[in-house]
Amino acid sequence: RDDENANAISWYHDIKGYLEKGVYPPEAIKNDKRMLRRLVAGFFLSGTILYKRAADGMLLRCVDKKEAKEIMEEIHEGTFGTHSNGHALAHKILNNKMMTELCE
Repeated sequence: RDDENANAISWYHDIKGYLEKGVYPPEAIKNDKRMLRRLVAGFFLSGTILYKRAADGMLLRCVDKKEAKEIMEEIHEGTFGTHSNGHALAHKILNNKMMTELCE
C-alpha cells in the first residue's frame, strides 16, 4: 500500500476484514495468508468492534491512531489528572475505569 492509502487504513484493517468476511488482502501471498490466519486467533470481533485478547484474558479494544491519540490526550491532560511519563500514562490508561468500560 502507498503511504497515503496506509494512513487512511487502520493497522487492524486486514485482521478485521478476515474476521468479518473471511477475505484476505488482495496482495496477500500464501505466507501472508497463513500469517493472517495465525494472527486473528488472538483477536475477537463483537459486532463492529475489534478486541485483542490479552495474556490475562482481558479483551483490549483495538483503536486506530487518531482514537489512540485522543485517549492519551484525555488521560494525560484531561479530566483524569496529572501529566504522566510514558509508563505511568500507559498504566493509567489500562487501569482507568473509562477504558475498562470500553473493554466490556
